[in-house]
Amino acid sequence: MPYEVSGRAPIHFRANVKGAAHAAFQLPPCAFALQGVTVMPRNPRRSAFLQKHNLVSFLLIHLAIGVVAGVVVCLGLLALDVASLRTLLLGSDYWLIGFILLFGSVCGTFGGVAMAVAVMNLGDWSDHPDRDY
Repeated sequence: MPYEVSGRAPIHFRANVKGAAHAAFQLPPCAFALQGVTVMPRNPRRSAFLQKHNLVSFLLIHLAIGVVAGVVVCLGLLALDVASLRTLLLGSDYWLIGFILLFGSVCGTFGGVAMAVAVMNLGDWSDHPDRDY
């Protein structure tokens, strides 16, 4: 049964169970070695949904990559004070709206571009073997 350690990658355990009575109640082999770490079964509905809908998980992963890249770019723009952007935003009475618009537009754009690039790279040479690329 796959288990998920909170904050870490999933862990898969193999067990040699000789009877059905042992299969009903079985702890992972390292349950006592992971003191202080919560070991819980994965959410079967969520993982079943993502396994059934590969496209959704594919797009969400690339959206997250693009949003993280957008946050990094925005933080870099503000840290370096490019074109006095930080000075302008912090000097305004509506600085929070400015930050929300900056981060929202840049992260949305980078997320969309990351998803578009990922989708465009899905094809391979076997799509049209007779075509000269």
